[in-house]
Amino acid sequence: MTITMHQLERLFLYVGLFFLITPTYAQSPTVSIISPAPGEVVYGDSITANVRMPDNFILGQDGYLYFWLDAPLERDSSNAVIVPEAQHTFAQVTSGLHTLWVELVNQNYASLSPKVEAMVEFETVVEGLAGPGGGPGPVPPQTSGGFLSVSSNTVAVIILIGVAIVVLWYLFGRHKKVSPTKKT
Repeated sequence: MTITMHQLERLFLYVGLFFLITPTYAQSPTVSIISPAPGEVVYGDSITANVRMPDNFILGQDGYLYFWLDAPLERDSSNAVIVPEAQHTFAQVTSGLHTLWVELVNQNYASLSPKVEAMVEFETVVEGLAGPGGGPGPVPPQTSGGFLSVSSNTVAVIILIGVAIVVLWYLFGRHKKVSPTKKT
């Protein structure tokens, strides 16, 4: 199979158009809670939360972290612990199940758009307040991102690549039908 100059020009045109119309997305910042881990049982009445930050975000310069431990449904700056570090220790935490939230905010203490936050559920056992049988109480189930835990940007790029492959196959991969010749 030989490729003509006209077919090669069309190929470069379509590939160029693909890259021209394919949107490029800046990577949205993300945060994740390193510790405590989901479902972890922490012994003692102090919890140190450690957060993994995006490489291109400098705390104190680009923004701050809000921390909430067992916050009400309405989480805002009035009930948050605001720190310019990726670590915070909560003292005098009671035994039981707890929920820790963190949110990355800008230098004006406003939420990023879209919000950049993470949540973890864990349990604490303070000495003398162990669960039934002397051991720790029940451990909450671990949470995961689920089947589609990828960002919408990733999904959009995958769909666009799939569409481009189908279009290129349609234009160049189909075999041309040859009309039968008449026998005489």
